[in-house]
Amino acid sequence: MVRTKSVEVPEALYRAIEGKLQGSSFLSVSEFVTYAARKFLSELNPGGESLSEEEKEDIIQRLKVLGYI
Repeated sequence: MVRTKSVEVPEALYRAIEGKLQGSSFLSVSEFVTYAARKFLSELNPGGESLSEEEKEDIIQRLKVLGYI
């Protein structure tokens, strides 16, 4: 089992994310925030662990569904 920690976000941000989840592949705000944080960290560390083409396409599709691109 993956160990987790709680993180606080402004309620308005939580509600905005929650509103975008319908029709997406994300099951919860926590799942989306985890995904977004991992993506951001991977962009900050381009020489680190890289994503496969399939993972990159999945990211693009999820962001499109959420209306970010």
